[in-house]
Amino acid sequence: MLFYLSRKETADIFDPVFENIKARKIKCSGEFLNFITVDMKRYTSCRVFLLERKAIEESDDNFIGALKSFQLMSEARVIVICEMKPENDVFFKNLAGVGINDFI
Repeated sequence: MLFYLSRKETADIFDPVFENIKARKIKCSGEFLNFITVDMKRYTSCRVFLLERKAIEESDDNFIGALKSFQLMSEARVIVICEMKPENDVFFKNLAGVGINDFI
């Protein structure tokens, strides 16, 4: 199962892809660390987490820290959608530093 966390404005962009797979879409914005501590247990069956960076209100550094915490609780694959970030942004290096090499 795939979990997709997105902004309300872009929530439907992957609908054609989701037609043939089991997916849970969450349209919201907020802190990822809060999601991990409060809601994560409801999504333990998800094996892939597709996270839209703009839907998460934390700073890049706090988001990276939340991803580290997430990885302690789950072996799920994480894909981060990083719209409008330049290729050489340090954020990508930090993602790779915590083992996340899948980003769009």
